Amino acid sequence: MGSMIGANFRRALLAWTLPRRNESIQLRGLVAPVTIIIDRSGVPHVEAESAPDAFFAHGYLHARDRLWQMELNRRVARGELAELFGPIALPTDRVLRRLGFRRDAERDLAGISADGRQVLDAYTAGVNAYVARHRRPIEFVLLWSRPRPWSAIDTLAFGRYMGWSQTENLPTEIVRRQLAGQLGADRASALEPGDPAAHVLALAGLAGASNNWVASPARSASGHALLANDPHLYPRIPPVWYVAHLRSADGLNVIGATLPGLPGVVIGHNSRIAWGVTAGLADCEDLVDQDARAVAEAAVIREEIKVKRKPTVIEEIRVTADGPILNGALGIPADGPAVALRSSLHDGKASIDALVALNQATGWAAFQQALEQWDFPCLNFVYADVAGNIGYRMAGRVPLRRDGKWAGTVPFAEMPASFNPDEGIFATANNRPAVPMRHALASDWTDDYRWARILQLLRSRPRHALADFQAMQQDVTSVPAQQVAARLARLAPGDGLAPEVVARLRRWDGRLDAASPEAAIYQVFRIELVRALYRELGEETVLRVLGRGPDPVIAPVTAFFSRGSSELLARLDQADESVVRAALLAALRFLGHLLGSDINRWCWGDLHRISFQHPIGLGVPVLDRLLQLSCGPYPIGGDADTVAQAGVDPWNPFTATAFSVSYRQVFDTGDWDRGVFILPTGQSGHPASPHYADMVSAWRTGEYRSLPFSPRAVRDQAEETIQLVT
Repeated sequence: MGSMIGANFRRALLAWTLPRRNESIQLRGLVAPVTIIIDRSGVPHVEAESAPDAFFAHGYLHARDRLWQMELNRRVARGELAELFGPIALPTDRVLRRLGFRRDAERDLAGISADGRQVLDAYTAGVNAYVARHRRPIEFVLLWSRPRPWSAIDTLAFGRYMGWSQTENLPTEIVRRQLAGQLGADRASALEPGDPAAHVLALAGLAGASNNWVASPARSASGHALLANDPHLYPRIPPVWYVAHLRSADGLNVIGATLPGLPGVVIGHNSRIAWGVTAGLADCEDLVDQDARAVAEAAVIREEIKVKRKPTVIEEIRVTADGPILNGALGIPADGPAVALRSSLHDGKASIDALVALNQATGWAAFQQALEQWDFPCLNFVYADVAGNIGYRMAGRVPLRRDGKWAGTVPFAEMPASFNPDEGIFATANNRPAVPMRHALASDWTDDYRWARILQLLRSRPRHALADFQAMQQDVTSVPAQQVAARLARLAPGDGLAPEVVARLRRWDGRLDAASPEAAIYQVFRIELVRALYRELGEETVLRVLGRGPDPVIAPVTAFFSRGSSELLARLDQADESVVRAALLAALRFLGHLLGSDINRWCWGDLHRISFQHPIGLGVPVLDRLLQLSCGPYPIGGDADTVAQAGVDPWNPFTATAFSVSYRQVFDTGDWDRGVFILPTGQSGHPASPHYADMVSAWRTGEYRSLPFSPRAVRDQAEETIQLVT
């Protein structure tokens, strides 16, 4: 009886804040009525007379389904989390205030074009129109808070933060400095794979992850260009992305993944072109030592940070010609030599104009013109169009350096690009671009194992269908796992190493399935080998080598994480056999203790589990459990090197809390209605909505949802209709 009462209370409480279905509502700010068809996946399809009205509806829909997420996005970008969550969030706010996303957004607003400002104003009006006429989501009620009116500054500040989050430059440079200070530059550089001299220079001068690929008509079973994309971000509920379709009578017609808080489609297609993105990982940030004169001449900014149930804190920020001084934050000693952050984030302009142009581009030339306006973050764009063209372009503001100092930026025309490559395929996976480069854009590309596996699969057959691309996105074969297994299989049984273990590793194909015992052995061995090799340096150094960043919230991972497998293989080749054997035996003991003595019952998914955590659960776990806001944990295969990425966060060993698939899309440019997508959880941010977590099962099992585009296909999938009237 008690559980039934509890369930009824939960349903009643959560349903109280749900928006009405099939509503018809009169709103100020529209020029003409707008119809919104919600399909069976919860995806809204906007039908408006004008583009501004479509973007008004876009803002309305973001607020309708994701207002709490937008509030959190805004507070992160502004450094205002402590006002909502109390003193526990104050250190994070202090770092965010120094990074200055809001200050940059205020500058951005003046530089946006008239068309971009019209989009921003329409979107903002739509958000506020929803807030003014509807109940606040349950999270506001639980935290005794109310949403403030949305502003264009909120959109621009969140865009700045989201862009900055797609680079690993800052946390990597901080950890390199820490290691150099602890061990000396030579010894610290020896901890990294590749050319040690290059890393010494990096120390002296002191991302997000994803896949995308395209195939030409000659490599497509349909005879039309194909495109696939799956960005990898940290798992959460509601998910990072919100899928929407914006159509207007004056020419706008675009569908795909959007970010709550920003107008426009970031990843998707219009009626002529499709595109997908991965993090470019160009070196767009430097830590710069500041002399006494620079510190003395620094601008001083004093900002008030409100703290829930505590006195307001005054944060004093010093900004030099290079950027904000970071001492006292992210592990940089407050009493040490002054260090400032030089970042393209602070130099470039907002990307809102580029995004609007991208959404309306009709071909390769217009696509490039849009990306020429794209300053931050640096991204890899792949492209396909209805005329059968495919292409690639890296876009973003990347600094040129002379003698360690910034000297302008790489011209757009000299950024990596490819148009209709001879092989008829192109792929990126945060790797060094597979095209000639005129400039040294970075040294911390992600290991190329995902990219190599994608190319292997693309080359495995002459032509591909949409189903083949979907299967590729589910692939959990690890190239480095195959190489490690081959090395371990050469060990002679005995001295505690059972013949069965060696035989298993010899037969293993390197697939990191959730049910695989070999995958579990491989993953634990990785960590044990690093510990064995660097034990004398201490556990903290081992964790840094494994990729742990300087802060679990703001900067959780570094390039050591992204390049951990190349480091592993380099050390494995050089390691003494006794060290390798000892690490493997330590892994087997660990697994036996944790999972039992029967190796047949060991499963990678028993260690490697993914949860979609609601932010409330991080601060108030009791409410999270009571209201069932979070989902999981679920066993999951893969790791950071598999196409179906499910990275292990160095702060939470074995748990899939690092980069994982946040959205999948696959398109055939010859028939947009055949397009498919999937989110990890669902479209709605309301826990009582049927679309809150209705995609979890499909996401886990490799299924997809259709993404209708034509008016007829949209009507065939209609679940409800919203009318916004003037």
